[in-house]
Amino acid sequence: MDNGFLQIAPNILNTRNKGIKRETCYALSNILADDLNIHDAVIDNNLIPILVEILAADVTEVFSLFASLIQ
Repeated sequence: MDNGFLQIAPNILNTRNKGIKRETCYALSNILADDLNIHDAVIDNNLIPILVEILAADVTEVFSLFASLIQ
């Protein structure tokens, strides 16, 4: 799984557009769930600090998203 997505994901995640952020996070979660070998690439591309920052900044939105998923 290397079409360059993980290399450009940090730039995509730094957008102000919440919809794009949400869809990028969703894509990353699918990639991580599908291929356990990709974890190192996620770390190497510095995605963990960006994802933690998104979670910390948008806690209300994250909870709303999870709530909509379980309804």
